[in-house]
Amino acid sequence: MNQNNLTTQTREPDMALVAERLTHLLPSLLTCNDARTSAAELIPVLKAPADPVWIMARIASLLHPYFEKDTPQGIRKMEAEDWAYAFEGLPKWAIDRAVRWWKSSDNPKRRGRPVEGDIVERVLVEMKFVRNAEAGLNMPTAGRIASQTVTRVAPDAGMKARADAIMAGFNTGKRT
Repeated sequence: MNQNNLTTQTREPDMALVAERLTHLLPSLLTCNDARTSAAELIPVLKAPADPVWIMARIASLLHPYFEKDTPQGIRKMEAEDWAYAFEGLPKWAIDRAVRWWKSSDNPKRRGRPVEGDIVERVLVEMKFVRNAEAGLNMPTAGRIASQTVTRVAPDAGMKARADAIMAGFNTGKRT
């Protein structure tokens, strides 16, 4: 990713499709080997940590309306370090969704200045389906997968083609 491009739109549509695909697979994780394999490929994509430079820019944009002009620069630097520490290892798409939620009309506390824990808590809400998929993969399947030939409902061809194209981009290092 080009670090000079700090916009949030760079990969959000791709990640939305990956998230949709993983969510679609959740009910089949205990009974379908193909679903388990696909989920195991998608989870690391969804958990990929955000670039620290992007994180700091995103947090600065979130906190900008709350900055007090009399705050010493040293204090702001300490605050920035606290935010960076709290967000270390979190994925960009989930941070972005959490920040947007904080600022939205869905959040009754949106008029108050958030602290690190407020946004991290929402990141965890946004990532719940990823944790559910990980838990599904960690559950034993003994006796649940009868054979390699499992009857499956065919997914929407358009959605499957888009998801396959996205995954191909990750496998080759190119982004679609």
